[in-house]
Amino acid sequence: MLDHDPTLTAARPGLTIIADKGYVSRELDAYLAQRLLALTAAIWHNRATGQPVTRSLIAYDH
Repeated sequence: MLDHDPTLTAARPGLTIIADKGYVSRELDAYLAQRLLALTAAIWHNRATGQPVTRSLIAYDH
C-alpha cells in the first residue's frame, strides 16, 4: 500500500509502521472484527448522545 501511495507517509518522517504478515486464524479474525465493531458502536453512541468524552468506554466495562 505504501509503495502505491507514498504520500501517505510523506508528512511524517521517521514514522515506524509495525504489521504482521497476515498470519491470523479465523477465530481471531472474527473476535477482532466483533470487538472493533462493539468499540466503534460505543464511541458512535457517545457522540450521538452528546457525551462530553466520546471515547470513554467506562459505562460499557462490565
